[in-house]
Amino acid sequence: MDAALGSLVACKKLSLSTNAIEKIANLANLKNLEILSLGRNAIKKIGGLEEVGSTLRELWLSYNQIEKLDGLQPCVKLQVLFMSNNKVKSFEEIEKLATLPCLVNVLFKGNPVYESCASTVHKP
Repeated sequence: MDAALGSLVACKKLSLSTNAIEKIANLANLKNLEILSLGRNAIKKIGGLEEVGSTLRELWLSYNQIEKLDGLQPCVKLQVLFMSNNKVKSFEEIEKLATLPCLVNVLFKGNPVYESCASTVHKP
């Protein structure tokens, strides 16, 4: 992510979807950021959220290459996490979300963990 993002000090919603971004970075000056949309990129690891963790309410990371949910701990006000169509495989990763006290809306459809759960549910 480009260092020029640091000039967006008043930005509350930032959408950088479909930009071939590989790493979350350069968010230090976005002290008012509440919604970050990074869907349809090439992100493999969640990180770089320390500077916006106290304000971020929504994080949209669908259609990336993410397997692990480490890196969300700084996001103490996170309410919404969209993670559909990534590579999360285990329920142990989902359990990491228990440390986020405000989280009320999550989406994991299209991940191996969701697909394995969906295949065991009885369908009439």
